Amino acid sequence: MSIQDHKEAAIRKVYTARTSSAWPDDIALSSTYLSYRKLNLSVFYGCNEEQSRDIERRLSGAGDAICHPMLPPGILIELDRTRLVERVESAIDPFVSSIEALCCTSRDPESILNRDGENTDELLCLYNDTNELVKGIRKVKRQISDMCKHTHELETTLAVTKRTRKLHGRPGLGKKDRVQRTVPFITLNTDTLIRERLSEIEAEYDEKLDECHMVLNGLNFTTQMVS
Repeated sequence: MSIQDHKEAAIRKVYTARTSSAWPDDIALSSTYLSYRKLNLSVFYGCNEEQSRDIERRLSGAGDAICHPMLPPGILIELDRTRLVERVESAIDPFVSSIEALCCTSRDPESILNRDGENTDELLCLYNDTNELVKGIRKVKRQISDMCKHTHELETTLAVTKRTRKLHGRPGLGKKDRVQRTVPFITLNTDTLIRERLSEIEAEYDEKLDECHMVLNGLNFTTQMVS
């Protein structure tokens, strides 16, 4: 995910991101956050119907986070999480089937790997796909780490903006109006919740990486048995 800030960083934040095209259902995001209006202007590209419904559901249940600039990128991370977790599970199922066949049959291992006239290309594809998943998940984890750091930066930036407006206000506004203009845009609780959720996803990816490595190690062991 690439993050770009306009020159008026305290007023406007622009984010562009795209999930990996290595797997189906990849999507992209373009989002502009206007802090002085507490407004997110975002477009998701390439969504299927299920992803569109998921986005609508998350927006309707966002609560106070609806005004947070990291909400759209966070939704993108959630959608990508669903996609990658499904890919890991789809890699584990055929691997488990192959291992069960090896453990629960009297046939020799080579016949299991080449049953019904099939060659070992299927397992080779599984190995390559799983290896690519490992690379992809590691890249997403780095992006999540960057997002967590960015929420801290936003917290500082918006706090400075709040103090500046509190000191100067806008000409022509009464005292009551100035107080209303200095209401915090984002509560600390919202920032904390976003970081906690990102950390949860990062931890889940660690588990999925372990599962991927289990598949890779198991496939290596299986091929050694028949070599």
